[in-house]
Amino acid sequence: MSYVYVAAGEGGLRIIDVSSPSNPFEAGYYQTPRPGGAANTFLSDPYMYVATYGCGLQIYQFYGAGVEKESEKYGAVSASIKLLQNPVRGNFIRLVLTTQNAHYAKLELYNLLGEEVKTFSFNNLSFGGNKVELSIDELPTGIYFLRLEDSP
Repeated sequence: MSYVYVAAGEGGLRIIDVSSPSNPFEAGYYQTPRPGGAANTFLSDPYMYVATYGCGLQIYQFYGAGVEKESEKYGAVSASIKLLQNPVRGNFIRLVLTTQNAHYAKLELYNLLGEEVKTFSFNNLSFGGNKVELSIDELPTGIYFLRLEDSP
């Protein structure tokens, strides 16, 4: 993927995916300190250096597009989800399920009305990151929420 990093003042650091030049989209962002926000950027892989108005130099590392949600069901973080593409395009959700121990997980997909529209179950997940591709070709275009439930 090809990214462009934009210092957007009060809008922070914006990360634009330009791998398809005719269809760029925002792949992620960091909200930089206020007042002032991001003034200038410099990329030295894997770090992004951001000069801010009045708040000094900030250093960021972009791991990929997506939203990360962690579960604290058992005290320490036991599992997390990271979408590899947000917004999702095509017929699949590509994500990484990260676990502290091999265990069972259930991923539920909800529409804007709060209705569960699809459930995915995973048995014997490996410790660490598990790349998963989930078929959603039967769902209409829209906004959905993911809920991860895990157990040891």
